[in-house]
Amino acid sequence: MRARDLAQSYVTVSQDTSVVEALRALVEHVLPGLLVVDSGGQPHAALPACQ
Repeated sequence: MRARDLAQSYVTVSQDTSVVEALRALVEHVLPGLLVVDSGGQPHAALPACQ
């Protein structure tokens, strides 16, 4: 098994994305979490669905 076999796609949201939009993305795509990116598109935080 390789790390790429465990990798999952994360939907990215910006810091300006509303909570409602972020939750909608989680539910519609049955995601394990979201990746929050800054205005430059760089990762800022990873939020697991349980939080």
